Amino acid sequence: MVPPRAIQVLGAGITCETLEDGCVTIFTLTDMTRITVDIWVDACDTLMRTAVDTHTPVRIIQDLSHPNVTQTPYSQERGQALQDAYPELQGRIAVILPNNHASHRIRLFFKRQNNRYRQRDVFFTREAALEWLNEVME
Repeated sequence: MVPPRAIQVLGAGITCETLEDGCVTIFTLTDMTRITVDIWVDACDTLMRTAVDTHTPVRIIQDLSHPNVTQTPYSQERGQALQDAYPELQGRIAVILPNNHASHRIRLFFKRQNNRYRQRDVFFTREAALEWLNEVME
């Protein structure tokens, strides 16, 4: 059975999908233009700020598996600033990447990073990412 969901187009290269009555948010990117990155970071910022203000753990999937999505210096800078802005943010953030050598290296990097409040991990399928996110609810 497919879980109920709502999908919103945020811009030409990004959608935001909510599952499980809004408890899981999935951002899917199809490009990494500056406009897409800005929309993505702003949407994440709003979600994260609300979670911190309401003391609600986040469950987010960042689907970056599209072939046109590659990290740029701009996306890296904006993403790092967002990460640093909410050190106390609780929850889990799953990143979906293509199954290739570079993605496996990123996965190892994530596993070595330590944050006492939230966990991040890399997955190669949406199903695996959702399963990991839902482990915290069991």
